Amino acid sequence: MRERKNILPDDQMLTVLDHTPVAILVSGIDDYEVIYRNKQAEKFFSQKQGQAGVKCYEAAGRSTPYPYCEMDNLSEAENPVRRFHFPEDNRFYQRRGKIINLDGRPEHIEYILDITEVQREKENVMAFKEELEKTNERMQFIINTVPGGIAIYKVSDIFETVYFSDGVPELTGHTVEEYKKSLDEDTFQLVYHEDKERLLETAREGVKTHQMVSAEFRKKHKDGHIVWIRAQAKWIGEEEGYPLLHCVFQNISDLKAAQLEMNHLVNSIPGGIASYHIEKERFISTYFSDGVAELSGHTRSEMEEMVREDAFHIIYEGDRERVADKVKEALISGESLDVSYRMRHKKGNLIWIHLNGRRIDPLSESIRFYAVFTGMTAESRLFESIAEIRRMESM
Repeated sequence: MRERKNILPDDQMLTVLDHTPVAILVSGIDDYEVIYRNKQAEKFFSQKQGQAGVKCYEAAGRSTPYPYCEMDNLSEAENPVRRFHFPEDNRFYQRRGKIINLDGRPEHIEYILDITEVQREKENVMAFKEELEKTNERMQFIINTVPGGIAIYKVSDIFETVYFSDGVPELTGHTVEEYKKSLDEDTFQLVYHEDKERLLETAREGVKTHQMVSAEFRKKHKDGHIVWIRAQAKWIGEEEGYPLLHCVFQNISDLKAAQLEMNHLVNSIPGGIASYHIEKERFISTYFSDGVAELSGHTRSEMEEMVREDAFHIIYEGDRERVADKVKEALISGESLDVSYRMRHKKGNLIWIHLNGRRIDPLSESIRFYAVFTGMTAESRLFESIAEIRRMESM
């Protein structure tokens, strides 16, 4: 086995230095004269190669000292790191200089490393961060201008609020600070007590199924009145092993007030109002007022069950064919339907009902139909029968 020498010959040492990725420049302290430059240094200090007495800044094509020739605050012990930008090639360099002793003379040695790619990567990261911050600011502005509010909850045994937009406390007239304080006590502190359990069940259903869920509930406003809120929530992943629920809240108090007022008006009309979706000659109930069920003495839930498959089923069997013919004529013509029929009262006796209705959509396989129902006394039924006989005679 060949014995290795601990010290390389001078020519081999120069070869090693020429292959280092760092530029090495040695110059005189007093006169800036270049004493040594390796291959990497020759890329930066390429002028007047082989010429004696060349100054370090002259080797770089300059007439006066430049940063890499400066020796301020240098010593044998210290080895400070400095950076500079070289405008000629628009690149960045890192300098590490010190004083060394060569043959009893102090000289200046400079190690220069091209850090352009690292510097540009840092600049790119900084630019990305700045753009990300601007994007987040724009997104936050958009979120805070959306009607209502947005919140994210981490769900465990409790609902921990991870984030909420400014619109969430505004729903109940609170400031952000007031709302944060309420969260410290109970996330659902402001929810109306009668709606809390139902809201929790809906939220946990969303976590379990990963499907969009919605609920309408009441919250207590800061000034004491009740605010109606519609919430839509969806599972969006996990944090620390716990599900995250994204929720969007809207104030629907005005809508609720309008609905209550409309329901009051509709249910104040003598008789009742209903809407249907007609498919394959089936009348599928989409809405009916309380008065429809009251005409026959049934509760709302009883009537819902009676009309579930087809609302025609509540018509007395002996009248169905006649009413069906009248309905077909009205659907084809688009004219108003005006017909009376019998149905069973909850007590078992037959009662007369008058129906006035019309299709809303163009004639097709799927049609919407609106109807108004009124009860008929024996006297009004007699007058209608007489009018019907006269119409038949005139034909």
